[in-house]
Amino acid sequence: MSTRNCTAQRACALPELALVRVSGEDRIKFLQGQLTNDVTKLDLGMLMTAGWCSPKGRLLSAPRLFVDGEAVGMLIDAGSADKLIQRLRMYVLRSKVIIERDCSRKAAGILGPVPELPEGSLVFTQSCMAQSVQIGLAAPAGRSLAIVPAELELEADSSSYWAASAAAGDPWIFGPAADQFVPQAVNLELAGGVSFTKGCYTGQEIVSRVEHIGKTPRRGALAVAEGEAALTPMTEIADGAGSPVGVVVYAAAINGKTAAFVQLPNELLQTSKPLSAAGRTLMLMPLPYGYERLH
Repeated sequence: MSTRNCTAQRACALPELALVRVSGEDRIKFLQGQLTNDVTKLDLGMLMTAGWCSPKGRLLSAPRLFVDGEAVGMLIDAGSADKLIQRLRMYVLRSKVIIERDCSRKAAGILGPVPELPEGSLVFTQSCMAQSVQIGLAAPAGRSLAIVPAELELEADSSSYWAASAAAGDPWIFGPAADQFVPQAVNLELAGGVSFTKGCYTGQEIVSRVEHIGKTPRRGALAVAEGEAALTPMTEIADGAGSPVGVVVYAAAINGKTAAFVQLPNELLQTSKPLSAAGRTLMLMPLPYGYERLH
């Protein structure tokens, strides 16, 4: 992700995301059998967080879904898009479903007030970081994601949008983070991305087993480092003795600092002990939500 900043009140291109359209009369039933969330509840104007798991219950992707006319729009990691689409098509079988990449539009990230966008653009308001974190990162209030025409000129640097997303505890899966985490280990259910009352889906048995154990040994957290050097997904996090204790899920720079959504053992979630990644000191800061299990 870029190390420069997305200016407030302007839309930034999000080349990290690819737009996929799932169409056909069986689209809802098909996605319901693949994703962790209850797709039957997807409504117009909603941006739904979900997970797509391997049979072992580990997240291959954490897509965002929205109603797109007679189709379902789905935002996924652009770097893995072709592989993910190919794998998803393997499950279509006799279902009346078409899965295709939409290159006529693109995703845009917005911090602060939403600027004027072309007619037909879709804008989804998203959750924000804790106020104390917003002050510490000197970030504008407000975060949105938009779907806009592909030819629309946007600010090229997406880093501040992703830093704000990490600070909001918004789970995304990029590159090497795929197939590494069960949904609860990156707070997907706390972000509203898992339904425990819907029917079966790929990996559901593992996800439900973790839920019924009643305690997840690792969770997502927010860590902030000084400076803007990149912390890539799966960068190892070490304790004061240099022993590995966690990993970076994703991270990005904002105003001379780096906000990282990380995964740590429960006992370190509120630690004041020193942590580091790639030689940089990490300071844990609060997420805008608690770790209480949602049902």
